[in-house]
Amino acid sequence: GYKNGYWCAICKIAFGNDENTIIQHFKSKKHVKKEARQQMLLKLNEEYDCLEHDPESGYKNGYWCAICKIAFGNDENTIIQHFKSKKHVKKEARQQMLLKLNEEYDCLEHDPESG
Repeated sequence: GYKNGYWCAICKIAFGNDENTIIQHFKSKKHVKKEARQQMLLKLNEEYDCLEHDPESGYKNGYWCAICKIAFGNDENTIIQHFKSKKHVKKEARQQMLLKLNEEYDCLEHDPESG
């Protein structure tokens, strides 16, 4: 690392504290593209509660649907297509119904053996 230097958390690179180098990096096509992707993923993450970051998925910057228990990369269209799929919508509705019942009935517990 750089002593008294700076780090770009998006690109995961370190550089010194030269102002021109820092500005040049933030204006670079690579950084701008990565920043736009990160903003898109943050927006999707806010929109879909069950979207989780899954670095263990085998995908670089992979994401995971906590409801359907499937992993996918970070392509916006793939993520949106999954969340709009009939299978996901049905599972999400079932989960919402179970959460509502769980709030209403204290004695309701999940039996992992039954699926």
